[in-house]
Amino acid sequence: MEKTKITSAQNPIIKKFSTFNRKKTPDLIRLDGTHLHLEYFKATGKNAETTLVSERFVNSADWENFKHLENLVEIPNDLMTKLSPSKSPAGILSLVSKPHVPSVVEKNLVVVLESIQDPGNLGTMLRTSLAMGVSEVLLLGENVDIWNDKALRAGMGAQFYLSVSSIADLKNWKQNFSGSLIGTSLQGSSSWETTLDQKTALIFGNEGQGLSLESQKLCDSTIKIPMQPNAESLNVASSLAILTHEWARQNKS
Repeated sequence: MEKTKITSAQNPIIKKFSTFNRKKTPDLIRLDGTHLHLEYFKATGKNAETTLVSERFVNSADWENFKHLENLVEIPNDLMTKLSPSKSPAGILSLVSKPHVPSVVEKNLVVVLESIQDPGNLGTMLRTSLAMGVSEVLLLGENVDIWNDKALRAGMGAQFYLSVSSIADLKNWKQNFSGSLIGTSLQGSSSWETTLDQKTALIFGNEGQGLSLESQKLCDSTIKIPMQPNAESLNVASSLAILTHEWARQNKS
């Protein structure tokens, strides 16, 4: 596919990238790096309106996988370094439409995330949720943006395949869910001794504060991960990985 070249930082196309702001353009997301591009195209089948590639990228082995794309613009390496959110840019950058993954009708394992603040944690939790067969992820409270650059990088494209939505009222949502809502707590029952039914919702709280009191009161039960006595707690993303894997183990077909 024929590509064009731009060298000026004042070009309107470059300015669109340099002024990109998720809050001002909530329907757009930024793809940085080869993996996110490949996953996005595989999940949506869509091309970007414009894809920037650096001179270095055009001369790399990765170029073979992308040279067929439409709307390619080659830019100098130093300009890519300024535009990319990564410290070490891969050399390919796009602004694309935020994909919409419809809600699943038959919900088995649901993950509820309450006020997760670290984008790396959030992205990792979404990546693990996809791997463990989570039906849907619900965001409760003030969570970091799942389309944040760091969250996207940590999620490795899980956002393009998972049904993720925000809920304002956990109580109302629970009334329409036929399974059990299980919270994570150091005072809960051991996950080794807890039966996780096929229809289960696991709720994970903020990194520092844990679950809010309101959410704790709505839980049908609480669960904890057995640990050695000298270990106080686990990172919330690690907790999600262990408990969703336990659900998958118990409900394997």
